[in-house]
Amino acid sequence: MLSAGQIATFVISGDVPSKKNSMGIAVRGNKPHTYKKAILTNYEESFSYQIPNEYKTENKKECQMVCMLYPKDNRKDTINALAIIADCLEQCRVIKNDRQIIDARMLKIAVDKTNPRVKIIIKFLNEGGHNETKKRG
Repeated sequence: MLSAGQIATFVISGDVPSKKNSMGIAVRGNKPHTYKKAILTNYEESFSYQIPNEYKTENKKECQMVCMLYPKDNRKDTINALAIIADCLEQCRVIKNDRQIIDARMLKIAVDKTNPRVKIIIKFLNEGGHNETKKRG
């Protein structure tokens, strides 16, 4: 597990799908249910394979994250991409819960039609994160 102050950096190949367009609605009985479309499940699976095993430790520390996006076109919604990446980090057990991300930044660097990808840099903080204070007695 990475300790406080350590930084994890990795590159995930592939175009981050749109969360809005990657969910479907089906009716079971009389109730509607949402489900993930294949494009999202395929991306999540690919994401998991590309994360080095040394980072899959379900880290419980708060963290800061910077994502540098190289989408295949200029239509990418960076806020949705950030949500997909945070969900993938949780599913891959890089972090225990995406609520641990106390500072997240998404930078759209450049369009890359032949090699869409995202570079992710995560800095793990102390157990208490940025709000850690000592009790005065």
